[in-house]
Amino acid sequence: MYLLYTDDSGLATDKSCQHCVLAGFAIHETQTYWVQRAIIFNMLI
Repeated sequence: MYLLYTDDSGLATDKSCQHCVLAGFAIHETQTYWVQRAIIFNMLI
């Protein structure tokens, strides 16, 4: 199974907003531990 995370920032319908960003990633369920460890390690540096 793959886990999917998506997030958006800005409003596409707001004319005063210059940018609207949509981002996301998919990760296999067996890799979540290693990704979490990499994120924590990079935050400590």
